Amino acid sequence: MQLAGALRALAGASAAWRQATVAAAAASSNSSSLLGSAVSHLIHGGAAATGSPALPLPFGLQPSRRLAASRGDASLLPTASAADSSSSSGLVSVVRDADDEAMSPHPPTTGSGPLTVRYPFPIEYYKDAEAVVHSIDEQPLGLVRLPGAAFNVPVRLDILHRVVRYWRAKWQQGTHKAKRRGEVRGGGRKPWPQKKTGRARQGSIRSPLWKGGGVSHAPLPRSHAHGLPRAVRLLGMRCALSAKINEGRFFVVEDFLRLRGGAEGAAAAAAAAAASPGGGVTSAEPRVRDYNELKQRLNKLTAGSFGSTWLLVDSGDGGRDGGARLRKMVKGRVVMEVLAPEQLTVYHVLRYHRLVVTRSALGALAEALTRPHRVNKPVRYAWWLRRKAALEEAVRELNEAAACTQ
Repeated sequence: MQLAGALRALAGASAAWRQATVAAAAASSNSSSLLGSAVSHLIHGGAAATGSPALPLPFGLQPSRRLAASRGDASLLPTASAADSSSSSGLVSVVRDADDEAMSPHPPTTGSGPLTVRYPFPIEYYKDAEAVVHSIDEQPLGLVRLPGAAFNVPVRLDILHRVVRYWRAKWQQGTHKAKRRGEVRGGGRKPWPQKKTGRARQGSIRSPLWKGGGVSHAPLPRSHAHGLPRAVRLLGMRCALSAKINEGRFFVVEDFLRLRGGAEGAAAAAAAAAASPGGGVTSAEPRVRDYNELKQRLNKLTAGSFGSTWLLVDSGDGGRDGGARLRKMVKGRVVMEVLAPEQLTVYHVLRYHRLVVTRSALGALAEALTRPHRVNKPVRYAWWLRRKAALEEAVRELNEAAACTQ
């Protein structure tokens, strides 16, 4: 293709040279300089020499900025002098001033793949962040750390698609069944002789060609599950959680049922005291009473984010941040579901609009997504975990000491 382009450029240059020589009636001694000027104009896009017509280069032969930068050829890039000369002579520069990526059929060369989600704001990936922990009645209770390796990774659509397909295929029952010709009752003898009847030969009345016969290539009960590396599944969970955080649909609470102070907490405590037998004062702390109240409080807590469905993640059936009472409250609801951290999948995260997790469940998720999924030396890894915990404890004590001195 480069040879063909060079031949086309030389053919155009020779034609321009002939026109220039005929129009200017130049001497034969000046022909070599005219040819060089025309070829230089066709290749570099600059103005031709005096006396030679300036011809624009065809669009297919125009040099690209990206090609010039990759080859290190500064002569293919537009310069101020070339632009001034072209504008003064009334010519349009043949070097593309528009963005080459917009005219290219290939994905933009930005360092990320074409299936990576790009957000309209800058993101510093793999950097740790913090999230505000609220109570269910919107009282801020503190901050929690979000490790960047688990909650701040590039969101890849191809990984999410692969993981969702993996889970849906694994959950498919595969109980489809139809009878083949050997499983249908009857058809044990030949319906009529092979020859001398004038009819087509048949061997059984349960052939797939007959009414009431078996099914050709009938489906059988089987498993649709296929394998997927654990590293890919973990990456899919990291991508799903990072997408929820980037879209502002990720919330952290301390508890799903207990109320923390304020006017609403005092009112709930008074209502609980009034409902207690004998009207005495009860020591039970105020709690969410039913599903309608839980939905109203979640609506207020997640106001401003898109969606109308919630996925609640607590520490499990026996946990104090939700437990069996929360599951009984949400059972059978369409817009809300409760899961434990070990039950959470990419499919559930993407299915529901808003993700609300408790502090303890968030710690379990962070631990599962940051630890190495394959440990070749468990004794050394356990030593490293103890060293890491001691280091974090020392850093915490130093921070507390520094805060006390100030």
